Amino acid sequence: MKSRFLTAFVVGLLASMGTATTLHGDIDSKTTRSITYITLGASFTYGVGADGNVIGEDLYEPGSGGAYTSQVVDKLVRFADVAHFNTAIPGQTSGQILATQTEGALSFLADNPADRTFVEVASGGNDLLGFLLFPRSLPPLLEPARDACYRTEPASNGRFEELYIFQDSPICEGAISQIIANAQRNLTALIDSFQAQLPASAKFLVRNYPNPVLSTPAEFGGAPCLSLVEQPALYGVRLTEAVVNKYLDGISSDGDFLGLNPMIAEVANEKGVTLVNIEGTLAGTNVFADCVHPNQEGHDQIFKRVIKAIKSH
Repeated sequence: MKSRFLTAFVVGLLASMGTATTLHGDIDSKTTRSITYITLGASFTYGVGADGNVIGEDLYEPGSGGAYTSQVVDKLVRFADVAHFNTAIPGQTSGQILATQTEGALSFLADNPADRTFVEVASGGNDLLGFLLFPRSLPPLLEPARDACYRTEPASNGRFEELYIFQDSPICEGAISQIIANAQRNLTALIDSFQAQLPASAKFLVRNYPNPVLSTPAEFGGAPCLSLVEQPALYGVRLTEAVVNKYLDGISSDGDFLGLNPMIAEVANEKGVTLVNIEGTLAGTNVFADCVHPNQEGHDQIFKRVIKAIKSH
C-alpha cells in the first residue's frame, strides 16, 4: 500500500523546436528543457475528491485522474519534460509529513536536477481537523482538552452513539493554539530542509486551506455545510460557523492568536516562499465533495491558483 502512495511518475513532452512557447518570462521552451515538480501534503494533494480518485481502489494513484496536481503536470509538459513526485498521504499531520515525506522528496530532488524546480507543500490541515472533527480518535495527550471542549449527547442517526458538540472556551483556544504552533514548527522545519538544497532557480510554494462553511455539496441537496451544523451525521460532530472561521482564518486583536491560514501566511512571509492562497476559492458554490475535500470543480479551481503562483515572479 505504501509504495502506491509514494509513487513517482515522469511525464515527457519534447518542447517546440520553433517559436518559443512561454508560460511566463521565466519559463521559456528555448531555455527550459526540464522541470521537476514535487508535491507534499495529505488528501487534497493526493487527489481525494477528484474524478477517478477514490481511496481504496486498486488503480488509484496519487495525483491521478482530475487531481489538481495532475492538471499542473499536464500544463507544465507543454513547456518541458516534467519529473513529478507526489509524496502525499491522506490523513497525515504536519509532523507525519515532515517525518515520512521529506526524505524521499529530497532524494527525488537530488536525483532529478532540472532547469526549473517547483516544490509545493500543504501542511497543518489535519492537525486542526483532527481536533475539531475527530475527537473520538485524539491521542491521550489531547484527551483532557477534548473533554473540556466537547459535551456529548445521544446521537439520533444511528451512525454514532454520541454526538460531540464543541463549546469554545479559553481552554480550547489554548489547546488549539498549541496545535497550530506545533504545525508551524513542522512547516518551518520542512521548508528549511528544502531551502538548504534547492537550486537558485527553484520556487517553493506553500498552499493554505479553504473554508467549507459556505460550500454547498450536491449530496446534501445543495444546502450549505454551515460548518456541519446541519449535517452532524457526517462526522458525528457539531461545530458553529464562528468556531470554524476563528480557528481556520482568525487573528486575535492583540495578535497573540493566529488561525491555521494566518499562520501559514506568516511562515511563507518569514521564509520568503510563495503562498498559494485558495482560502476564498472554494466558498459559496458546489466545489466540496463532503464539506472537507474538494470535488472535481474544486480541484480545477485549486489548479488555477497553483498555476498562477508558478507563473508569478
